[in-house]
Amino acid sequence: TPAKIQTLAAILKEKGYQMSVAMNGKQALDVLARGQPDLILLDVMMPDMDGYEVLKRLRSRSETADIPVIFLTALDSAEDEKHGLQLGAMDYITKPIRAPILLARVRTQLELKQARDLMREISSAAHVCGDPGLQYDTTINRWNPVKNSGRINASNPCSEYMHVDDSACNLASLNLMKFRKADGSLDVKR
Repeated sequence: TPAKIQTLAAILKEKGYQMSVAMNGKQALDVLARGQPDLILLDVMMPDMDGYEVLKRLRSRSETADIPVIFLTALDSAEDEKHGLQLGAMDYITKPIRAPILLARVRTQLELKQARDLMREISSAAHVCGDPGLQYDTTINRWNPVKNSGRINASNPCSEYMHVDDSACNLASLNLMKFRKADGSLDVKR
């Protein structure tokens, strides 16, 4: 209902999120034709076209296939949740919506999207410059021939040289562990 949508919008706006609102599945697809959001909150039960069908259409189009979707719905059976997740929803929240749960899951999905976007950019840049790719923290440190010198923070793609103690080179591969926060999430703004 419009009142529930306004309540939901107020919760999100209070935390600084910007949004576009659609009242049914067709409107949602029309809104998406005008711009790509970072996240979609989608009800399953809507007039004209249900959320499952909207999600199927989103996943079938390259420009919307990777947008994370969270279902917000009164359908609370395990089978409904399983179906939504199998269609490609990133999360499934049942009504009544509790603001702290909604905000935590929205934040998590936005952080994951930022991390995926960052990895896509890194991958693309590595491909363009001929870098064979990122090296994993565990691998480069397992190969460290001088373990008493400390952790390896960066190495070149071919491991011809290693740098320790926070030094770096513009040819060095990126050690993503340097961007990991204490809680395990990725610091995409650093």
